[in-house]
Amino acid sequence: MKAGKLSALLLCTLALVGLALSPALAQEKAKAKMTKISGDVGNVNEEKNTITIVTKDAKIITINVPAKAKLKIAKPGKLADTPLGAAVQADVDDKMDAAEVVVIPR
Repeated sequence: MKAGKLSALLLCTLALVGLALSPALAQEKAKAKMTKISGDVGNVNEEKNTITIVTKDAKIITINVPAKAKLKIAKPGKLADTPLGAAVQADVDDKMDAAEVVVIPR
């Protein structure tokens, strides 16, 4: 019977370790899905918290800039400070939500 209790205890311990590691593994997975998008700022919509990026091959991509995203306009800034025509690079996930946006005025 001791072996059965030891096995059950071991299984419970492994389950708890797995649960503890799940958030960390989910964060790593989320980080791995980020995509870099570069181009020029084509439009800024403060109401929708979006930036439209025009890439070098003329693709028009609109990204979401949630409040938690880091926005740097040569230094940390606000969406309203984003100048049209500036160079922009964004790290976005598969939903086009930005984690970080770097804007370099020309």
